[in-house]
Amino acid sequence: MRPVTAVRNLASIVLRDPPAVPGLPRARWIHRLTMDDGTKVAVHEVRSYSFSFEDAPSSAPTTLILVHGFNLTAASWFFQLAALREQPNLRILLPDLRGHGASEDAPGLDIERTAIDLAATIRELAPTGRLILAGHSMGAMTVLGGLRHLDKADLQRVGGIALINGAIDTFASAGVSQILHSRLVRATRWLGAKSPSRLEWAKSLVEWAIKPVIAAFIYHGSLDEGESDNFDVLTFHANEIAGTSMRTLLGYLDDLTEHDELAAAELLADIPGEILVGAMDDVTPPSQSERIHDLWPRADFHEYPESGHMLPVERPEDVTRALLNLLS
Repeated sequence: MRPVTAVRNLASIVLRDPPAVPGLPRARWIHRLTMDDGTKVAVHEVRSYSFSFEDAPSSAPTTLILVHGFNLTAASWFFQLAALREQPNLRILLPDLRGHGASEDAPGLDIERTAIDLAATIRELAPTGRLILAGHSMGAMTVLGGLRHLDKADLQRVGGIALINGAIDTFASAGVSQILHSRLVRATRWLGAKSPSRLEWAKSLVEWAIKPVIAAFIYHGSLDEGESDNFDVLTFHANEIAGTSMRTLLGYLDDLTEHDELAAAELLADIPGEILVGAMDDVTPPSQSERIHDLWPRADFHEYPESGHMLPVERPEDVTRALLNLLS
């Protein structure tokens, strides 16, 4: 932890009137897809200003799919949407991963299922045209897994991939995510299986602490510069976590401890890419992204100083720039 930065971030929301809490634009469609196990997954569709919802989806030459991270929702890409909507004739699909946002909870909460869901979303909503895929944190691993579930024709349509604060080895192999191996976390998972209502009650008692905790452990750069200064990012992130059920929080923990996507590495070889990581990311530290780059040397690698695990909102301009590079 870097306490000086933590105090600075927390002070920035206490000492001044905070700007508005962000979210997805109102001008969007919400698709509700029923997956092969019966789970309903919500996929938000946003279009560029020049591409009307009256236009046929197939007339868009490119579809960009943005996949959020653990305990977040599609709304975590709000900064990028503001800039990307200026691009001509662009469809943007933003799934809420199962158990998150407007999607249903389900018995199967693991990255393999989110990867299957992503591939199904592509087949259903973007069956033609060029694809650009971007994933943040657990969303990065979902994108990698999704490649394994695409057929050859769909895989050939992938024109670029961005992996942001991601991992290809298990999340628990480095950084503070190693806590997933601890007895405390194992005991919490056991209690959640036995008495989920008790854990929901316990979570409600400590929600007041979410904001200072994420200020200290997640955000290591300044949030009062650039686009990040326009919104109350910490309150937004705290609300995202508070809105995630304990069933979802605990449901993914086993998989975050054990799941890796090394099998997807060979599928990346011919795909242009962007790998982004914060130099002070304690959740998926730079060594995780360096490992991806070792296996995917074609991709451009970017490490940002004074930045942590939430690059889409900590360094929104840089994340947007990486996406625009792939779109171009």
